[in-house]
Amino acid sequence: MKMRELNSYLRESVESLGEVIVDQDFIEYRDAQVELLLPYGRTLEERMIDADYTLLEYILIQRKLVKKSYDKVHDFCVHEYKIDVKCVNTKYYSIPKEKIRNIPWMKKAFENNNLTHFAFYHMNRPLRPLEVDDKITFEYIKLEGADRVLKNLQESKYDGYYYRVKG
Repeated sequence: MKMRELNSYLRESVESLGEVIVDQDFIEYRDAQVELLLPYGRTLEERMIDADYTLLEYILIQRKLVKKSYDKVHDFCVHEYKIDVKCVNTKYYSIPKEKIRNIPWMKKAFENNNLTHFAFYHMNRPLRPLEVDDKITFEYIKLEGADRVLKNLQESKYDGYYYRVKG
């Protein structure tokens, strides 16, 4: 599978989800994920919102559209590709200063062929932790090679680093 085919497959997979209704199984999964997140000075509610962004990978894995990863560097696999999923709410993928220490870790993962791509998407969601019966939709943006993203991270004059995803 080539990158263009992989991009099309992921786009079709995300678009096929339509409207997703949050269920209790995901809430329990999310709450377990919250326990794994480093606080970075964030409140419990903020960490819950962060963990809510695992909904897309959770649904794709549950529907067997992608293969679950047991590695912390990437979220799932499609064939030999190891993909980290990133939700963006602007045209930029941002890495805030408190997470800058993850950049060398991601670069090492790429060098070791443990991270091959980033898949960017937008999640239409409430601005609070997700609850059972919330209706969520996803907009697939694009797939980028991890090498391209990591080589083109720009230092932000505001906070951390960023990569321009759109426009």
